[in-house]
Amino acid sequence: MNILSDTISNEELTQNINISQTGFFYNETTLTGGFLVQNTSDQVMRDAQYYITIYEEDGTVAQVARGYINLLWPEQTFGISPGSVLLSEGAAPDEFNVYLKSGTLGDHELAANPLTAQNVTYLDDPNFPKVAVTINNAHNLVIDNPYLSVLLFNAEGEIIGGNYAYPDPIPANGSLNYEVFVTNVTADPPARVEAYVTLTSW
Repeated sequence: MNILSDTISNEELTQNINISQTGFFYNETTLTGGFLVQNTSDQVMRDAQYYITIYEEDGTVAQVARGYINLLWPEQTFGISPGSVLLSEGAAPDEFNVYLKSGTLGDHELAANPLTAQNVTYLDDPNFPKVAVTINNAHNLVIDNPYLSVLLFNAEGEIIGGNYAYPDPIPANGSLNYEVFVTNVTADPPARVEAYVTLTSW
C-alpha cells in the first residue's frame, strides 16, 4: 500500500468550489481514494466536474479519472470517490492532481438537500468489502435519481478508499437500506466511514 503526494493548491481551484481534503492510495494495480469538495456560494451548483491525473515518478501519466458532481447545495461539503482506478502492471505512481470545473449556479425549488445518510457501517470482507447505509428522504415525493458516494478514513484521518453508486429510488418521506462495494487497498479496515448522498438532477 502506497500513498501519493498531493500537488493541488488553492490557486488552482475554481471560484465558488473548493477542495478541503484529498487522499489516494494504491496497491499493485488498484488505486483508490477521493476528496472532499465544498460549494462555497449561497446558491445551488449544478454539474460541476472533477478531473484526476495520476503521474508516474518520471512525470508520465499513469491514469486519469473524471466525473460530474451533479448537485451541491449552498455551503454543502460532499465526498467524491472515483471508485477503483486500474493501473498498468508495474505502475508506480507517486503524484496526483485534482482539478475542478465549477458548475452553474442558480436557485432550486428545494431549500436544502432532502437526502441524508445514516447508520453508515463498514462490512469487512477480504475480497469484497461493502458499506451499508440508510438513505433518508425528507421530501414528500419519491427521489428516483439519488447519487451516493462513500469515503474510507484511517486512524490518522487520511482518505484511504471509497466508491460511488446510484441507489434505487428513495420513497417519499421514507428510507432505503443500501449496500455499496468499496475499494480498500490497506491491510486494516478503515477507522471511519462517511457516506454522502445527493440528487443527480431535478
